[in-house]
Amino acid sequence: PIAWVLRRFHSRFPLVLLTNVENFPDGSPVEATLRPLGVKVVKAEDVPIPAHLGASFKYKYWRQAWAKLQIWRLTQYERVIWMDSDAILTRNVDSLFERRGMWMMPDTWQCDMATPKPCSGFMLIEPSEASFRGLLEYAGTLKKLSKADQELIEGYFGGVTKVQINRFEHLEASFGHCLGMIPGINSSDIEAKWKFESPWRQPAFVHKSSSANECFSFDLHRQIRWANGARVNICHYHPLGAYWRDAFCAATSSLGTTTDGAETFCDDAVWYGPPLT
Repeated sequence: PIAWVLRRFHSRFPLVLLTNVENFPDGSPVEATLRPLGVKVVKAEDVPIPAHLGASFKYKYWRQAWAKLQIWRLTQYERVIWMDSDAILTRNVDSLFERRGMWMMPDTWQCDMATPKPCSGFMLIEPSEASFRGLLEYAGTLKKLSKADQELIEGYFGGVTKVQINRFEHLEASFGHCLGMIPGINSSDIEAKWKFESPWRQPAFVHKSSSANECFSFDLHRQIRWANGARVNICHYHPLGAYWRDAFCAATSSLGTTTDGAETFCDDAVWYGPPLT
């Protein structure tokens, strides 16, 4: 979906996909299949995790997120915007490349919109082999790291190198389960005059649709819930549920790759019809 919407937004910059997956489930080669969308595939490398640190991660799946540290090795690019893949873009973000320095989205996972903590789900960085080596060397000095890569990045750049970590605005990047708490355009003026909140409040980058991320997924069964005594598709009620689905289905149709689950998910009669039992 991200590749599809970037093409729709006429982004001027390449989309680099870090992956060690060579083929889609239907056997289609990843690199050749995604090339029409302007995707450049770069083979993901293993980034070593000190054993004691890996054991201290709050969640085991954060071991996979550790691999994002290798973006500092993409020195063929002056600047890189990193985007976690469990997300969607709602508008063009090319202008962010004009900024200098390091930028990270606020860590509003708890919907604390005033938090000073950064999140590594969306970052603007300047690649450097020295920074990559520095991150790993710093990791070797730590006894624990409950927040994995995110804590390491903040500690190294903010504490060791004293690089200022700038924060993106909430309208630039935020979590999907906090959409209703984002201050919108002209929010203070609208609230003062009309006593209601700004309706213009969609972030450019939305990280996860919710805490379980049901609506940024083609697993239809995860989207079906009981509500008020009836089965409903909760993603019909999410402001970006249909948007993510349309991007996903348009992309897979254009590329000619799919799975049985994706075909079912992209069938309008199924997705918009009575929920599956």
